Amino acid sequence: MNHTFLWREGVWQASGIFYDEKQKPIQATGRMEVSHLKDAWIAESFLEMDLNETLRITNRYKINPPSEETTAASWTALNMALGPIKGNFVIVGDSIFSLFQTQGGQNGSEYYRKINDNHYHNKGFLLEDGKVISSWEIDWKIK
Repeated sequence: MNHTFLWREGVWQASGIFYDEKQKPIQATGRMEVSHLKDAWIAESFLEMDLNETLRITNRYKINPPSEETTAASWTALNMALGPIKGNFVIVGDSIFSLFQTQGGQNGSEYYRKINDNHYHNKGFLLEDGKVISSWEIDWKIK
């Protein structure tokens, strides 16, 4: 299956639900711009949540482009809230999975299920000492 999210350049819009450590649902919107450079793919994103005031979480991925023969890509990221992160994307059929770990010892997982070339459904979670500290359910649609 050919994937478009991350594997093609473009601008994606996000909308969905972010859950805090108490599983309180918070509306979230955002944006991701994916650029393919010679030696790296760059994905710059943000999610905004309406709390008492708007909270914006930014993230900048640097992805090592996979070869034609592989379905995996390693990445590093700088996240405004979590600091440095490293992980891997792996394609399995209609989904892109990611496992990641922060420099502070938190870890998590997420997946992006392809609905069609212009729409992916994303779910994920972040753990600290075995406890869920956040989770999310986001739809990404190409602009």
